[in-house]
Amino acid sequence: RDFVSDQTLKTILDHCPNLRRLTVSECYGITDQGMQWIHDAPCVTRGTLVALYMAGCYQITDQGLLNLAGTHRIIRSNNNNNSSNSSSSSRSTTSSRRAAAAAPAVLRFESLDLAGCFQISDCGLVPLLQQCGTRLTQLRVSDCENVSFKSVKKLAQHCPKIQCLDLARSGILTEECLMQLTERCSDLEWLNLARYNPNKARSSFSGHEDEEEEDEEEEDEEEEDEEEEDSGGEEEEKEYDEEDGDEQDEPISDRSIALLCESCPKLRLLDLSYISTITNAAIKALSESAESLVCLTIIGCSGITSPSLIYLAKLRIKSGRLSWITMGDTQGISEKDIEKIMQGTLSGWQKSLTDESNLCDILLGHGWDE
Repeated sequence: RDFVSDQTLKTILDHCPNLRRLTVSECYGITDQGMQWIHDAPCVTRGTLVALYMAGCYQITDQGLLNLAGTHRIIRSNNNNNSSNSSSSSRSTTSSRRAAAAAPAVLRFESLDLAGCFQISDCGLVPLLQQCGTRLTQLRVSDCENVSFKSVKKLAQHCPKIQCLDLARSGILTEECLMQLTERCSDLEWLNLARYNPNKARSSFSGHEDEEEEDEEEEDEEEEDEEEEDSGGEEEEKEYDEEDGDEQDEPISDRSIALLCESCPKLRLLDLSYISTITNAAIKALSESAESLVCLTIIGCSGITSPSLIYLAKLRIKSGRLSWITMGDTQGISEKDIEKIMQGTLSGWQKSLTDESNLCDILLGHGWDE
């Protein structure tokens, strides 16, 4: 993987015009140029490429996502500091940043894995989601800190057929974005909303701290340059900025989890780890509506306590499907409670028909490695 570069990628694309799935995960040599070549590749123009897995390709930025989507391009220019030419230089720089829109190919992606591409943000992801549209059924953007509720709202708007969505340790998620997602995306089967463990320091996902710091400095410089541009280049960003208002003050709560259970009857896997704002009421809602649920993760949910186990036991009895529950790192559920479950002495926690040996069969064909 260390030897895979943009040129390697181009060679593959040129010789495989009917390529359906492309996996270059953790190929650190892939850059934004490689994304442009994917967009221009015969397998994309022909509409045969339906799955793209690029987890851990840390050099990919918003520019790369824009290249892939075939939308406007950001062109960096060095400022000319000569005072005699300051006026003409400013006009020239502004003109050079205005990129002619490339003719976008018809993207037929059904599955996109961008986990760990920590340089991407809403600015690059939103145009890509708009291009993917209703064909997209799987999206993974875990460990992407700059992907937030803005992208989730656009996903709900443009990709209502989404089935598997991994937002673990992404940017800010809100009550409103989850409400919109559940109301419009009723086919959801896998949903990972896990937050960061507040007791652990965040680290660079790829282990390239120096490169990340340099990239952040470049992004800061680019943002300063872009402030000088006319309003034309800012309209797209304003489109999903102005409508959000003070949404960041409304975190995910029991209400949105309850709606999720009611609106998404196919939900099989749900990860709510380290969401401190949900309580036993959310688990009660799960027990009443989430009859397809097989796997539940509630690690570090400080608002969930041992009485919630009764609700989960009722769900196991009613559906016979809930087989895999991961909990811990919270004072509300004691080791004794967990021991009772392991020993089968807590009512409702005897083995169900789908426990252990049948678990893989139930979830088969719905994972990222299908």
